[in-house]
Amino acid sequence: MDQTFRYKETILRVRASKPLDFVDRFLIERWQELERYIASHPLFLTSLDPVDAGEGPEIVKRMAGAGKMAGTGPMAAVAGAIGELLVERALEEGVEWIIVENGGDIAMYGNREFSVGLFAGQSPLSNRIALLLNPNGVYGICTSSSSVGHSLSFGDADAVVVFSPSATISDAFATSIANKTENLKDALSYAKEHTGREIDGALIVKGKKIARIGKIPKIVGVEE
Repeated sequence: MDQTFRYKETILRVRASKPLDFVDRFLIERWQELERYIASHPLFLTSLDPVDAGEGPEIVKRMAGAGKMAGTGPMAAVAGAIGELLVERALEEGVEWIIVENGGDIAMYGNREFSVGLFAGQSPLSNRIALLLNPNGVYGICTSSSSVGHSLSFGDADAVVVFSPSATISDAFATSIANKTENLKDALSYAKEHTGREIDGALIVKGKKIARIGKIPKIVGVEE
């Protein structure tokens, strides 16, 4: 069943094995936690560099931790963190499977095959390929782009997609890898340093070029 939830800058699209009646409340609570923390720690909102979370709530700690791994500010991981925490909350409700999309960042769970389409702005590959995977657990697929969306990017890629068991970490590394894509070799070299450690792999789409590194899902064409 597909459900859509909106609050502040977040639009969550949720598909799960059963209806979930707690998502609106969950989303509001997570944003309220963030806003209270930011009110007393304004650097958390604006910093482009890693910051300490201190005694913040769980969402703050995860965002800050992912930012430290990837060398980004904590807000680079906000969408992934919300999705990841929602998946974990849904598991407490006994879902058999779930996929949560939040502005191109995906958190999922389940022992089943998921098909995830790739939107890459003006690239001719946009909406022409999809990723097939069976996460067999909790997993995160997150995307950063210099040509799509409102997120800040210092790179030059239509899409950087990062794969790991944590959507929070995938989100932060999607930003850090994308920031280096003015030089594709530099971006791939950086991604390689972290592949097999913090992340499973990455996919970079830049115009007609597509580069991959590490363990990524199967890529298939999408019929028009």
